[in-house]
Amino acid sequence: MITAEEIFQEIELHLDKRQKLRVRYSCLYSLLRRICTERSEGFHTDFSGLFSQLYAVCQAAGIDYHAADSFRRRARMVLLEKEIATETTFLTDVSLLCRFLCELYAVDMPGTLMGKLQNTAQTATIKKTFIIRKQRIRAIVTEVRSNAFSCTCELGDSTVLVPHLKRTLQVLRKGMAVNLIDAEVIGDDMIKAGMIIIEPDYLIDVSALAACVKPYGDSPLNYFVNMFSPRQITLPILLGDAANRFMDDKVNASGQKSGDQLFVSSLQQHFQENMLAYACLSEAPDRVYAANLKATYNHVSKAVSEQFLSPEVDIDVDEVLLEPSFICECLGLRGRFDVMTADYLRLVELKSGKAQEHFGHAVRPKEEHVLQMSLYKEILHYNFNIPRDAVRSFLLYSRYPIFYNERSSSQAVRNILELRNEIVALEQCIREGQWQEVVPLMASEKLNLRQLSTPLWKKYFQPSIEAVMQPLRQMTPLLSAYFNHFLTFLEREKFLSKTTDNRPDSNRGFASVWTADLTTKLMAGDILINLRIIEESGLGGVEALTLGLPDYGDKFIANFSVGEMVQLYERREKNDSVTTRQLIRGYIEELTREYVKLRLTYRQRNRSFFSRETFYAIEHDSTDSLFNRSVSGLFSLLTATEKRRDLLLGQRLPEVHDGAVPLVGIYHEAVSPIVQAAKRAKDYFLLVGPPGTGKTSVALKAMVEEHLHDESQSVSRGCEIGESSGLLLMAYTNRAVDEICAMLAGVDAPYVRIGLPQTCESAFRRHLLPAFMEGVSKREDVRRRLLEVPIVVGTVATMSAHTEIFNLRHFVAIIDEASQVLEPQLLGLLCARHPDGSSGIVKFIMIGDHKQLPAVVLLPEGETRVTDPCLLDIGLTDLRNSLFERLHGQALSNGMDAVVGMLDRQGRMHPEICDFVNKQFYDNRLKTVGLSHQLSALSLEHAETLMEAFVASTRLGFVDVASAVTSDNNKINKEEAEAVAAIIGALLALLKKNNIPVVPARQIGIIVPFRNQIATIRSALLRHGLLECEAVTIDTVECFQGSQRDYVIFSTTIRQPYQLNILSSVQQVGGTDVDRKLNVALTRARKQFFMVGCKELLCRSSIYRSFITTVRNFTSEQA
Repeated sequence: MITAEEIFQEIELHLDKRQKLRVRYSCLYSLLRRICTERSEGFHTDFSGLFSQLYAVCQAAGIDYHAADSFRRRARMVLLEKEIATETTFLTDVSLLCRFLCELYAVDMPGTLMGKLQNTAQTATIKKTFIIRKQRIRAIVTEVRSNAFSCTCELGDSTVLVPHLKRTLQVLRKGMAVNLIDAEVIGDDMIKAGMIIIEPDYLIDVSALAACVKPYGDSPLNYFVNMFSPRQITLPILLGDAANRFMDDKVNASGQKSGDQLFVSSLQQHFQENMLAYACLSEAPDRVYAANLKATYNHVSKAVSEQFLSPEVDIDVDEVLLEPSFICECLGLRGRFDVMTADYLRLVELKSGKAQEHFGHAVRPKEEHVLQMSLYKEILHYNFNIPRDAVRSFLLYSRYPIFYNERSSSQAVRNILELRNEIVALEQCIREGQWQEVVPLMASEKLNLRQLSTPLWKKYFQPSIEAVMQPLRQMTPLLSAYFNHFLTFLEREKFLSKTTDNRPDSNRGFASVWTADLTTKLMAGDILINLRIIEESGLGGVEALTLGLPDYGDKFIANFSVGEMVQLYERREKNDSVTTRQLIRGYIEELTREYVKLRLTYRQRNRSFFSRETFYAIEHDSTDSLFNRSVSGLFSLLTATEKRRDLLLGQRLPEVHDGAVPLVGIYHEAVSPIVQAAKRAKDYFLLVGPPGTGKTSVALKAMVEEHLHDESQSVSRGCEIGESSGLLLMAYTNRAVDEICAMLAGVDAPYVRIGLPQTCESAFRRHLLPAFMEGVSKREDVRRRLLEVPIVVGTVATMSAHTEIFNLRHFVAIIDEASQVLEPQLLGLLCARHPDGSSGIVKFIMIGDHKQLPAVVLLPEGETRVTDPCLLDIGLTDLRNSLFERLHGQALSNGMDAVVGMLDRQGRMHPEICDFVNKQFYDNRLKTVGLSHQLSALSLEHAETLMEAFVASTRLGFVDVASAVTSDNNKINKEEAEAVAAIIGALLALLKKNNIPVVPARQIGIIVPFRNQIATIRSALLRHGLLECEAVTIDTVECFQGSQRDYVIFSTTIRQPYQLNILSSVQQVGGTDVDRKLNVALTRARKQFFMVGCKELLCRSSIYRSFITTVRNFTSEQA
């Protein structure tokens, strides 16, 4: 824990005037975040920002928050360039911060620091700003009353009068962050607000919000009913997708195709995009569906060609944008419009379903659709100050077709925004572990707020609600505890991912896109600015953009990756951001130092929108889909077969075939027992694959080949194609799936990959479903070919979104990287059912290593541990652990050795490199294969410098580097970068002198904990004249997993004690302390490994201390 003495020492360092004022504000703002994060550990609550976290810390400590908040507010304004700082104001703000720290730690300010601040203490007062009206004021709730509440905000402590917001007042709680919308200040401490938005950084999708408005009521519980409800692929849903495709193609049509030609090409494109869904439908499309497709196209075509041009609608397709996105922090919403004109004044939302009908005739639009359009208008109003009446919005029902131009009353808009608040408050209750109190409310009669008793309610609405409610009410105590814990966990993870993860020096929460200042985002590489379009490409519109990157300087490294989903927007002025500009979503196709190429999610006809005369910016995007699928997967456990549910919950032991099961294929002697054990298992098999043991290239390949041999024998015995189980190969990351595809190149069998081109290595794109099915235009042919292909490949997330594949056939699933997958992320797949009622996955094999990188979890480790006895009984000790780890521990404790195995022969590392991890983490179970590089001695001669002598004689070494006391950025370490360059320079010199050929890009790897250090090391390599190292991979340990290099240098980079918890990931595995990140870093090296860092700091970690004292050391004094 950081001490008051250390804090004051750090503050005193940042009084150095040689640092820029904004840098000093940034450092102290980060210090305040670290203090609040540490002091709020164990609160079991999550915070959407520093404001609410600071308030909670002060409340818990019983001290006044005003001094610290005054510093926070000024620092934020300076960082956002909304206020100019001076040396005097800086010292005043430091004085406020120190006053807060003295109260928090109950200590006096050090005399040296007091002397530097003594002339500013008396000026450290808090000023109130008096305003009349403001569109938005951010505040923290301090007390709630019947028709008002107290809060603290930029005006100080105020009372907010909102007697008209009864629903919001009922769910408002102390400590919540809120936006006061359309606020009117009365006097010094009284505010009237038109609307209150709870936790505005927690964005709710407009479509998901509108979907909670049902004919029977608008309960916030509808949000969870919708989330729990199983995803189904039906013809009406596919018809809706087709309608959107028709709209996109008709708007983008160049006039070169006739109506029938456009219909055919558009339909073909729709079929390609939904090929798997059509093939897996339980009902085959018939002539009626074909007629509906044609009618829908005709209606959409007429709407675009004729009705758009009518005086009432007045839309020019040349001025249209498709699927533009917006973020409205003011209202806590995000939305994507179907069609919008470039001036924001015309909107069209396409609906393929029914409007409100009377005896089969449309009489008015559905309420939820009208409210959806109204919320879009509200977003435009609050983002761009466009008068509501200036925007004309239309609902186009392609079924009829009819254009509706209707608007909601202000009361209806207020009601749906209050519904948003109720949803956010309900999710907070669940985050706090109150799901058990919510379950009794999950009943159809409680959701039927309008007390319907119509035939539609009884025959459709009520049964569909009960299909969700009944499994929730019938849970056993064990299942209930499991569901409650993981639902709470997922809700907390989602909140942190959408707001802020509250970790030191971190900007991982999506809200940082609009809450973090530009300097912070640039330092983290989380924004690309001053981009100019240099090329547009696409047929009939813009499908891809290439934008030139400026020179950001030596310190900058882009924290973006190929295949990542991002947001593009115009950035004409320095205050332009994702909340003040229209957003175009896309995927990164290429990223170099000179340019970035984006593939737009939706083709755009309006080329004039993409001006080459203006600047653009790119920032990260986010989606709730992964969390929603995990929640849906968790619910699927309730509806799984009893046999599968009991297996996963440890209520029955996994079964194995009696006696030996003969192998058909012939495999290496080290692998044959593994393949045989996997084949003998009936339910599941777990294989531990330590580093370098060939879990994918050897073990997985052998299992695939054995399955194919069995398949071939089944066919020869007269089984129909598709009757036996297919093979479903999955991994957590696309990179690992690429490795599986590379392995399959050596297997004589076809396979199909489910996924997107932008996330697939180009060499394997021909196996993607649309390419694999090229020329196939009939559903029956697609279905037949899918039954014929023996192997399907995809990520866990992708296949979780396509569980309809189990409508085709049963599968045996093999999951690589299984130790990186959280339990709920797998449940949707493992619990999915085949149409015959059995589990779609008949058996699963997991391959992983729970001593290497774990699943990515945002919550602190102490807040995911489990104490419930019934969950501990099934081996669930920590919610952050993978299903692989839990089942592995349970199998061993139950004596089920037959369903677990371990690869113990590693062919990567030299024994001297392997020795440390083998003793420290693997109980000396790893054996060396004995490849030539593992048997050879170091033979580097002709060393001329001390560094060369050290490198020439060291397999495993540590280079001690004393870092500078102060730094603008704790994620950069120039001294270590110089040491890394010196090591590589010495290595290359020695290899040259000894006539040993080397290709640095293929043989040298540099691992860093922070991406900021990448650019610093590249600059050092250039300064040392190591031009041949320009293509050397420098990346984080997470990106190196699965890779190997002959020579690896690990720059630990850290400067401060608090960073040890970021660098090191220590967990107890089988009673042994394992640093998973260090394990992965060390085991990437084949021939030599060097760690660079501050010995004094690193030795505070017992595992790092053990490593440093075990290996050869090189000190700065020697240099």
